[in-house]
Amino acid sequence: MQVDVPTEREVALPVTPPGPTSTRPAELTEFGAARRQAAALLDREADDIAARWEVQLRTLLPEATGDAAGSSRTARAASVVHSLAASVASDGGVADDAVALGFAFGTAAFGAGGALHHVLRALDLLVAMCLFVVEDATARGEIPMSSAADGVRLGRRVQQAAGPITLAAVRGYTQAGAVSMQDRFRRLRHDLRNPLSTIRSALELMADESVPEEARRSPRFRAMIERNATTLDQMIVARLGDAEARSGAGAYQRVAARSVACAVRRDLRADADTRDVSVVVQGGEGTVRVDAAGLELLLHNALLAALHEARPGEVLTIGFPATDRTRLSLLLATSATEAPIANDRSRAELTSLATTLGAWLEFTPSGVSLAFPAIADTTPSPAAASALARSESRDDVASPRQREDGQAGTL
Repeated sequence: MQVDVPTEREVALPVTPPGPTSTRPAELTEFGAARRQAAALLDREADDIAARWEVQLRTLLPEATGDAAGSSRTARAASVVHSLAASVASDGGVADDAVALGFAFGTAAFGAGGALHHVLRALDLLVAMCLFVVEDATARGEIPMSSAADGVRLGRRVQQAAGPITLAAVRGYTQAGAVSMQDRFRRLRHDLRNPLSTIRSALELMADESVPEEARRSPRFRAMIERNATTLDQMIVARLGDAEARSGAGAYQRVAARSVACAVRRDLRADADTRDVSVVVQGGEGTVRVDAAGLELLLHNALLAALHEARPGEVLTIGFPATDRTRLSLLLATSATEAPIANDRSRAELTSLATTLGAWLEFTPSGVSLAFPAIADTTPSPAAASALARSESRDDVASPRQREDGQAGTL
């Protein structure tokens, strides 16, 4: 009896049962839809977000200029939002223009005279406003979320999309600073060579025996050498001093000190509200060139330490005593009878930070005295003057992260 043996193709292969279900398909169908809706929303609202960002930026950074510079900055911000939307819409990718946009953002900020930490604050504000728009739409049900985890995941996706833009902005700023420094030293070398060449020529003529003795001893040569030596000395002091080393892309930036204090108060509003403590920033006039980032950091830590020790109903005051041309002084005082900061550990940490930043810190019976090296700025910009004229309420416009009323479009 002949038995037909099935060929290899006729053998029914066993069906392998599926393994554990991955969470990835569910993310692609449910979270993916929410992600695409959020991206479409950001893309539609990009121009409006950028316009409101420009308004908020002038409150956050009163040194920000307006007019043509503001229009260009708003256009760049809108492009960044479009790029964020494209990155969020993609399946884990980054928009092709993200790096170029970030690089241009940082380069333009340096050209406008802004500080590097101002660039980071500006981008952080823009991303926060984008998150607020998505949050508000989610609260209204326009972007349905299947779970709280999807909401966190969407926020993380926006932050991840902003990462390359921020990094490129820092790179663009630092590269522009390096180019500016090269140009600065190139001009300085040229300017120093002129008087130096004159001195060398005079010395060579004085040593040239082919020149008559009477001519070589002429007071004209000595006067020429002394005059150009004085010029060299003046240039060295003016253009190679410590203050100039800190200017430009360095630590010293032109700011209105009161705007820095208001920014710190705004950042710590939640802490003040939690403890039922009021923070008052007194009037300060004019602008100075100072280590703006260091000033903000030290004042932030000092005010935070004072808030932690304050009692409900207490009033903390940031004042500006008389400031000379080389030092910016601030005084953190309290309405209570005790010192605003009494904790020994807090005092030690603040003193160490002040030393690191090259500042002075003193705990006096009247409060905490802070002082920073500064250069007086006798020609405040129109933007800075306008910032000083703003009311107390305008200085306290809440950032998107501090909004609690849920109203859109009033950032």
